Amino acid sequence: MLTGITENAGEKAAYRKEIEALRKKIEECRAYDQVVAHIAHQAIELDLDDGVTVNYAMFQGVEVPGMTAKR
Repeated sequence: MLTGITENAGEKAAYRKEIEALRKKIEECRAYDQVVAHIAHQAIELDLDDGVTVNYAMFQGVEVPGMTAKR
């Protein structure tokens, strides 16, 4: 973690790399939040007695407008 100002070029490069990695993670979280919000707004009814397999299958065809799947 950045604890003070540094003059070392190697440390600066490492901090820049860490910052970029964190920015990517934040963007991934924002995109995931949009997906979860879209699915939540569809108000798909789940029955906990059906189990994970049945309930999970209900979400497999859900498409989020403006989003492309990354895997």
